[in-house]
Amino acid sequence: MDLKRSGDPLEHGRKRRKLGHNGSDDCSLLAVSLNEYYASDLMEWKAGTTGGYIQAQIVMKWPPTSKSWRIKLENFSSAAGLLQFELDFSGRCPALLATSGVQFKLGQKLRLSLDGATTIRKKSTSSSKTIPVLLRYENGVDFEFVGTGSERNIEISLWHRPEPELPPSPGPSAPSSPRPSARSDDWFMTPITNRRVETVIQPPIVMDVIQEDPSVEETEAVRHNSAPTKVIVPPKVNDTTSKPDLAVPDGTRVPLEPVPSTSMSSLLPLRPIVHSNVPNAASDVVEGSSTKRKSKSSAILRTKPPLSDGVPEIVTHADDQPSCLNKKQRKNLKRRQAAKLRKALPLPEVASSVVQITPVSAQGSAPVLPPTNAHHSVAASEPPTEPRLPPPSGFATVASMEKCSQVGVTYSVIGVVSSRKGVAKTSKQDWYHTFNIVDPSTIEAEPYGLGMPVTCFHPKENGVPAVDLGDVVFLVGLKARETSTSRFGGTIRANGYADKLQWAVYNASQGRIGHGEPSASDRHCFQPNDVEREYSITLGDWWQKIQEKRQGTVNQISSVIPPPKTQRRHVLLSETQDVEYFDCTVEASLKTQLHVETLRKVQILQAYENSPTYSIFCTDYTELAGGKAIEADWCPPIIKDKVLRIEAWDAAFAYAQKMIVGEFYLLRNVRMRRNLVDLLEAKIVETKISRLDPDKEPTDHLAALLQRKQALGVTDDDDVTELKLISDCAERSLLQSLVELLHIDPLSNSIYVTDYTSHSKLPVFTESWAKNLPQYILRVYLHDEQQSMITRMVVGQFYLLSRMLVRERGATSEFAGTMGGSNRLILLVNPKSSNFEDKKRALLQRKEDVLKGFSKLPKLEEALQSNQTSRPVEQSPIVELVPKKPRRNCQSIRQMLESEGSENCFVYAKVVDFYPFRLEDAFIRICETCDARISDKRVSCHNCEDSVVQAVCVLRLMIDDGERHLKVSVSGKVPVLDGLGAVFLRDDPKASRQFESRMKPLVGNIPQVHDRIVAVGRADIELSSPWLMMEIDHWERSDGRLVYGLRDYEK
Repeated sequence: MDLKRSGDPLEHGRKRRKLGHNGSDDCSLLAVSLNEYYASDLMEWKAGTTGGYIQAQIVMKWPPTSKSWRIKLENFSSAAGLLQFELDFSGRCPALLATSGVQFKLGQKLRLSLDGATTIRKKSTSSSKTIPVLLRYENGVDFEFVGTGSERNIEISLWHRPEPELPPSPGPSAPSSPRPSARSDDWFMTPITNRRVETVIQPPIVMDVIQEDPSVEETEAVRHNSAPTKVIVPPKVNDTTSKPDLAVPDGTRVPLEPVPSTSMSSLLPLRPIVHSNVPNAASDVVEGSSTKRKSKSSAILRTKPPLSDGVPEIVTHADDQPSCLNKKQRKNLKRRQAAKLRKALPLPEVASSVVQITPVSAQGSAPVLPPTNAHHSVAASEPPTEPRLPPPSGFATVASMEKCSQVGVTYSVIGVVSSRKGVAKTSKQDWYHTFNIVDPSTIEAEPYGLGMPVTCFHPKENGVPAVDLGDVVFLVGLKARETSTSRFGGTIRANGYADKLQWAVYNASQGRIGHGEPSASDRHCFQPNDVEREYSITLGDWWQKIQEKRQGTVNQISSVIPPPKTQRRHVLLSETQDVEYFDCTVEASLKTQLHVETLRKVQILQAYENSPTYSIFCTDYTELAGGKAIEADWCPPIIKDKVLRIEAWDAAFAYAQKMIVGEFYLLRNVRMRRNLVDLLEAKIVETKISRLDPDKEPTDHLAALLQRKQALGVTDDDDVTELKLISDCAERSLLQSLVELLHIDPLSNSIYVTDYTSHSKLPVFTESWAKNLPQYILRVYLHDEQQSMITRMVVGQFYLLSRMLVRERGATSEFAGTMGGSNRLILLVNPKSSNFEDKKRALLQRKEDVLKGFSKLPKLEEALQSNQTSRPVEQSPIVELVPKKPRRNCQSIRQMLESEGSENCFVYAKVVDFYPFRLEDAFIRICETCDARISDKRVSCHNCEDSVVQAVCVLRLMIDDGERHLKVSVSGKVPVLDGLGAVFLRDDPKASRQFESRMKPLVGNIPQVHDRIVAVGRADIELSSPWLMMEIDHWERSDGRLVYGLRDYEK
């Protein structure tokens, strides 16, 4: 049957308009300027008027819904200028627009037919450029996208017309064609009907052969009484992808060809047309007649109308091409040549050995001859090992990316999505999507593998590829780097970033190429050309056949069956060269701040801190080939090639800081990798770390580790500098000692330690934590990177202090220690481990003797007297701070808080901090009328506009009596402020200097410490303030809380 409409040419004037540009706009109603309306004409336009159109540009659009699509258009006329009006699609139109895949973009120009439109008057607006008219379409609409430059116009019709019923067939030899509808000069696009083909083997089909003159104009009607000749086409394998058809009035279906690649081609669905070459059948065909000139003709074979079971149609062209082709035929010839690429990729055949096809005839179609052999055997074959269809120019295969991935080089690839994860957010709130892609090159190496993992990042959710299983994705600008590429396991990892990545997705079920949801920017959208589209369609068909092959059936297509999951191995460090993720048992040797992956049980040797990661050096006493040999004091030479650096990130970062050097740990889910200099290192992110106790029943891996350690003869005290006692220290000597931590002072960045040996130049501390230990405690000041240890140190633990400088400080020439630099000099020592066993036993024995033998220790008075005798010029701080007039009600801060008396109390304490940060900000201005605080930038009250203000002191002091802290207020009429006027110190430099002089005996050098914190960001000078006898007052606030204030003080 001829697919061209036949009938009396006088009955209808023009050929029905097809979707797309046909090279001539003269026949279009929208191209006639006499039919054009302007926006100013809509005020008087009446519904029912036919034959008019309006051309306008989109200036605004609203988000589409299932009930309405709404846009605002702008029209220009020489009489009225630029005018805007609103356009609304409702009723059937939203569903038809969504089905057709039309997308309206800002700046696009439309020619909009007024047939079927209604106008709704709206309320007048204040803008003179907006007319109060709403143009609405409910049942259908004809419009045209006007191209710019070299772009072509695209005509679209959304009028919904039911398909006409086919008359009974008069017989197999002389089928008749129905006459066209009365309205034959309209133009439209029929909504696509998606049909999935479930049969693969097609029986011989009887075809009508009609000779057609290619030189005949497109508008000419073909005679409808031509007698066709039957030709039997041998059975062949059909393409199983569903293809939409274009309905014509005679009931037949014409396969819809893809729209040429233009900037607006993404507006419409893309569907392939299947072409195939057959032997020249010109000698077997009856030559037809034509109403115009004759020329060389080509035999065109056309199938019967589609059967009810969904068997697809095949358009077949003969080999003899005419010497003279018109514009449309030349365009179709180029498409057929591009479609020949589809034959290059072999399709895997079905797994079932026998497939029987029983065609079902439909009303109005000629009967189909039965096949000569009802059973066709298809030999099962494996997926292709070497694809004959190369990717388009500029695109690489997945296998080639694995072999030649280079740093800083971007790649482009086309692949099928075999698995995917959901779209999620990173810690920096960027969106990312991880999925795997395959192509024929990956099936050769892993027939059932998932292919290459790809992760795409973008600040917006619609910027990452919106892919699903089975989609063909175009990825342009991928990066495969060493940091994101794993060479352990035969695959690579590729990343796509927002600045380089462009993508597009071909959905085989919908037959269109899309870019996800509409976005404000099209930078991530990739527009493929015709060859790339054909390759994506071929790749989708190939993957569908692969799925059928894996499932062993042709009637059900499901997702890929992933390979069975393998369990992560527990390995030695010497076995990690070819392993990516693993578990291990290690001994902690050293900790540093870097990044880690899961290892085996290893012993931590050392640790370093380099924010934001934490590095751990560990060993299981097996040789690590490919790692870095450690040349350091803490690492014995015998194990320098057996140490692995592990970097702890994220959740493992906090746990790694608590790991103890010399302990044994089981590390799980560790990842091995290579650094920039191609040396092995590891990384751990999760807190899958377990501490092991060798004293209990050890695991098999830990027992083997201890045996290897013993066989190597490694002891915990190898290459450790000789430890000294505090009692043996001298002026400006470097000391390495095992001590116990007694107290931490974070304000002065100092710690108080002891090894329970005394020295005559050690100070006497009277705090509760230093009770019964006169001249046994050494104060150590921490500088540089050593200060970060204060927050991680625990009172009562044993620590190894290295390279501590001991020297005399202050007027009393008492010893104090200093530690600085970036190296890790403070190491936590586990009391239960075998490290420094003799030293720990001796320290514990000395502690027991000191704490229990009080009779052997000198009393406090004797120690003070002895200290004064040895240094007659010097006095100890406690002797100097003894109050001259002791008070009978002198209490500690704790006793004062627990007492319920109303009298003032006396507390012996010192100031350790104050607020505000600068003394010159101690006075603020408040309004006398409403008591509101007045900003420094204003001269009057903001609430009541009153300029009468007063200055109020808001100074707060933090005092410490050695046991606890207390905040006290300095305000009001108190003796400590006698003689000082209440003024705003910033406006009176003289008063500011007087106030600082009054506070200096109280706060010491705390103002200088604050200045250094502002200047360099840390306190690099030692805080010093005198001990004073302070008179404390208290009163009750309106909420019932007690407030304490400083009235006066004495030295």
